[in-house]
Amino acid sequence: MPEPAGRSDAPGAPAPAGNVETVDTVGLRCPLPLFHAREAMLDLEEGARIEVLTDDPQAPSDFEQWARKNGHTLLSISTHGLTYHVLLARGPEG
Repeated sequence: MPEPAGRSDAPGAPAPAGNVETVDTVGLRCPLPLFHAREAMLDLEEGARIEVLTDDPQAPSDFEQWARKNGHTLLSISTHGLTYHVLLARGPEG
């Protein structure tokens, strides 16, 4: 049976290297995915990564601007079905 969309272990989904926290915001709309990403970043060390799962069509541009403005690194954005996988690394400013 196929895995539901939005799961990071779904067939064909990338397996990010290292210990990456997954933040599932599927079903939430802007600005909630950003709020959940920010909350997850607060407890991480510089360089640590999170993967945000979202189906918000505005997410790619929102995360690009948010990462740049807040000193984080947007490592990649990929799509799997209707779900975006946004991989971010925490910056020094938090």
